[in-house]
Amino acid sequence: MKGSVVFRNVVRVLAAVAFSVVVLIAGCIGGMMLQYPVRAATWHCIHGNEVMVGNRQLTLPLLWWRGKDIGSGSIVLRRGRIDSRLAFATSELTLTKLKDVKAVTDADGILGQNALLADLNRGRSKQTAFPLIVASPAGRIYCVKDLSIPNFSFLFCLPTGARWNFVFGPGTAKEESEAESMLATLK
Repeated sequence: MKGSVVFRNVVRVLAAVAFSVVVLIAGCIGGMMLQYPVRAATWHCIHGNEVMVGNRQLTLPLLWWRGKDIGSGSIVLRRGRIDSRLAFATSELTLTKLKDVKAVTDADGILGQNALLADLNRGRSKQTAFPLIVASPAGRIYCVKDLSIPNFSFLFCLPTGARWNFVFGPGTAKEESEAESMLATLK
């Protein structure tokens, strides 16, 4: 009789430990999967939805946040995701202040766009870089969209009237669309 009571107690303890381990693992996986949305929501609660880019303002979508700035006056905006292999990744829109350059004009934007298109498409069997112009309240933003890596895109942009360049990537089509929408809010 005593042996069966001890056995039942051991089984209960083992079941409780197994349940605790399962809950702990599920909590860790859930916490990791939610890290980017929680980070973005926290950033938005503290800072709002806008980021200053020099004397201009850019509105961030809810899943984006301002990361740690890198040297030389660059601003990094990030969006996290979990890819198909359940690996964690971030897409970035890096805004870099151009030194010793006057504010970009429409002519500068067109020239820069054409030069970059020629460089990116040179030597490729098919065209993978395409021109894109984003209209914003601050003026036109001349971009080149590069689709040379399957399932990912890059944007290289020069906004008119500013001394900045914007580089997005690598990101999915959805993230690239969000980056374009974000650029359209530049004022």
